[in-house]
Amino acid sequence: MLDAARPDFETKSRLTELIAKHAHTPGKVQGAIDGVEFYRAEEPTECRPVVYRPCIIIVAQGSKCGLLGDQQYEYNAYNYLVLSVPLPLVAQVKEASRETPFLSMCISVDPVMLGDLLIDLDEDAEGLDDEGYGASSVAMEQAIHAAPLTDHIAGAAVRLIEAMDHETERKVLARQIVREIIYRVLVGERGACLRAAARRGGKFHQLAEVLRTLHTEYNHAFSVHDMASIAGMSATAFHANFKAITSMTPLQYLKNIRLHQARNMMIRDGLNASTAAFRVGYASPFQFSREYKRLFGAPPSREIRDVMPEHAF
Repeated sequence: MLDAARPDFETKSRLTELIAKHAHTPGKVQGAIDGVEFYRAEEPTECRPVVYRPCIIIVAQGSKCGLLGDQQYEYNAYNYLVLSVPLPLVAQVKEASRETPFLSMCISVDPVMLGDLLIDLDEDAEGLDDEGYGASSVAMEQAIHAAPLTDHIAGAAVRLIEAMDHETERKVLARQIVREIIYRVLVGERGACLRAAARRGGKFHQLAEVLRTLHTEYNHAFSVHDMASIAGMSATAFHANFKAITSMTPLQYLKNIRLHQARNMMIRDGLNASTAAFRVGYASPFQFSREYKRLFGAPPSREIRDVMPEHAF
């Protein structure tokens, strides 16, 4: 394993300072380049369903946990979180206050950049990995992990934010530093989940393709057989493998994504519940309202009226 040293006090302090500067009010803030966002919370939150895209979440201060099925993942100033496929989680900010807010940054994992890195590492997407396992024989790898934050990753995060703050460096250096961070994660303690998602021919990659399809075509009436066909698996094998990496059935996953998309439409676009329900594929507003309340704990009308700034990461 590479790069095991912990960040020093100076690096952690500088990272906290820079994220606090960008996320100066509670909620999510888009960074100066695509795929980088900052987040601030000034008090602990209740557990709340959220959807994470493939990303790396680095925390400078405070702590948060994500629940996927019966597994809990804590990410804080000592552990980053990495997700290789889109996943609906239940998330909770655990440690935060106005004096010491929760501060994090989220870096999207670009599949093209990830594939290029594997090529540069001489890991043929169709061939063997660096431990000698063929793509088709790699065991099913979980799609989410928490891993120790290292000095190189924290230092690169600092340099990324500093580069984003200067126009020329943002154009010349920022994407290269993002690439460096993904590389550090890829060769680190929990890099296997990124390898599995990027390497063609394996079951994990086949399932990742299905997940990406569901996130872009969530309003289509997919059956389990439809999804299994996209993955190139039998329905039985697809169902078992899908649940192994997402901790839910394919239809539960699709329903979860639809409800989150509808919630975003109501919050961000001002759509009413019925319109949002139809747009994400529901035929019955009544069924939508019932399932929405079951997931988010309140019916659409009340939940949207009372919604607080979203805690995306």
